[in-house]
Amino acid sequence: MHLARPTILKLSLIGILTLCTLLSFLAAPEFAYRGGCIYLQHLGTLILMTPLFLSLRKNSTADSFSLICLSLFTGLHILGGTYLYSYVPYDKWLEELFHFSVEKTGVHDNKYDRLIHFSFGLLMMPYLAHLCRKFLKGARTTPALLGAWLSIQAFSLLYEVFEWLLSVVMSADFADGYNGQQGDMWDAQKDMAWALLGSTITLVLLWLCQRRRNRQGSLNGQRGRT
Repeated sequence: MHLARPTILKLSLIGILTLCTLLSFLAAPEFAYRGGCIYLQHLGTLILMTPLFLSLRKNSTADSFSLICLSLFTGLHILGGTYLYSYVPYDKWLEELFHFSVEKTGVHDNKYDRLIHFSFGLLMMPYLAHLCRKFLKGARTTPALLGAWLSIQAFSLLYEVFEWLLSVVMSADFADGYNGQQGDMWDAQKDMAWALLGSTITLVLLWLCQRRRNRQGSLNGQRGRT
């Protein structure tokens, strides 16, 4: 049975992410299992992978670029979920691989959670823009991009509300382990700000790329009429 290249790509992404999730359970430190935090983290992994499974349908119009970006973010989430975000030992990895000391930069808390929120805005924009184009049915690029950008801010806000509710209904240890607040009273605001920054960068880049395509299309059309 012959499979089209997009289908092979989608199956490859699903296979890689599934393998990474299984390895995550094997590599996770003991404290990640306390209270079942790691299982809640990988519930998020399953939700993030759902668009990849749905994209296998024949009538799916999701492009490869948006799915790759989605998969990259899912991979970053899997790594963060393995160590509950606050304990990702990137400082040790940087020191072992590049002899670079994070502590010498004056950073003493774990910044991986900030990276995830920034990556959420940066990498989820293409797929959300695809969904907005599909929902708006034939709308121009600018409204779809704006809809995706606003969706990022809404999801970011709702996630912070979810973390707050989790801290209310769950035990303090579980909430602290999952939320990764690290004692920062402005954690929610900073997370939303990083998502805002990431999504704004992608918004500008996608808008410029589409504008360049439109200009190139206009030039080709003029040449065809001459």
